[in-house]
Amino acid sequence: YNTLDLINWIAMDYEAEDIEKIAWNLARFYRLSLNHGQDLISIGEEVEHVQVYVNIQKFHYDDAVHLEAEVPEELKSLACLNIILQPFVENAILHGIGENAEIKQCRIAIRVQRQGEDILFTVRDDGPGMTQQQMEDAVSLNISQIKGGYGIKNINFRIKLCFGEEYGVRYESVLGEGTTAFILIPAMTMEEAEAKIL
Repeated sequence: YNTLDLINWIAMDYEAEDIEKIAWNLARFYRLSLNHGQDLISIGEEVEHVQVYVNIQKFHYDDAVHLEAEVPEELKSLACLNIILQPFVENAILHGIGENAEIKQCRIAIRVQRQGEDILFTVRDDGPGMTQQQMEDAVSLNISQIKGGYGIKNINFRIKLCFGEEYGVRYESVLGEGTTAFILIPAMTMEEAEAKIL
């Protein structure tokens, strides 16, 4: 953090605005990722984590990545597991604009909503989409069949381990139109979540 802060200050001195922005976003990304070694983070911080990740990717892809996040204010202080959204956004970028030269823009929308006693995150992209088999493989908990994509499998496993089989990840997708990931967790305060999983 100190090194990134130093880079940020030097960039400010030299009026290198792009370097200043990248250094600040990278420092914030690592602070939220590492989260002092804690598994829990607030929903507001989790969405901020994705936003600073996308800010960095915008530099890499010449501002062709666009993120919209819709998070009701009353849900921002509730708890979620750390790093459960960023891998979905990373996949949308890498498997969309990153692997397909014909795709010039990547649009991602995150929505957080309360459904009774639960919280539902949706991460929607306008990328190339997935087949039924790809969707099933992405959330499979069968370790012996893993051929990559550890991030999503790990998220699904962590959620089920912490909160039960009724929670986790599922996908909907249309080839050529995009993919939507649904991540379901229980709605809990930080104190309730800490009591349940620690």
